[in-house]
Amino acid sequence: MKELISNDQIQTELEKTAKKLNDLFVNRVDIVCVPILQGGVRFFVDLSSKFAFNPVVKYAGVSSYDGMFSREIDAYKIPKSEDVLDKTVLVFDDILDTGNTMDYLIKALFDMGAKEVIPVFLLGRKTRTYQFDPRIQNAFELFTIGEEWVFGYGMDNPTGHYRTLNYIAYES
Repeated sequence: MKELISNDQIQTELEKTAKKLNDLFVNRVDIVCVPILQGGVRFFVDLSSKFAFNPVVKYAGVSSYDGMFSREIDAYKIPKSEDVLDKTVLVFDDILDTGNTMDYLIKALFDMGAKEVIPVFLLGRKTRTYQFDPRIQNAFELFTIGEEWVFGYGMDNPTGHYRTLNYIAYES
């Protein structure tokens, strides 16, 4: 196991991102945050502790991976339309890889009447080919990584371990 992104680096980027989000949303009451279970929760909790605004929080259970393998979307929990209707919705995920999970949720939220959807993700792949829905005007990516399979900081390895690391690692 080798460290890819230290906890200090993560905390620095969380501070920068929180400042940007605070500048956009301070004094707004129409904000709904949707962390994607399970990997996006740690990231969301740490980032949201730095918010100067008070959003509604509704969790989503959407997955397009089984271990290291991509599969069909499994959406087992999404917000209700009355939760997002005419709201600005921030979607938090651990990693934007194929884009399948994010794409599914973005389209579902817009179909439910969200006024705006803003993806916020901890990691993005350099090599991804995914293009955001054209209705997306803002997105926040904290780190760009290569093709390594990463774990820690809320993400697990293929055997389900290491979510509790306070940094991001990979097998070397």
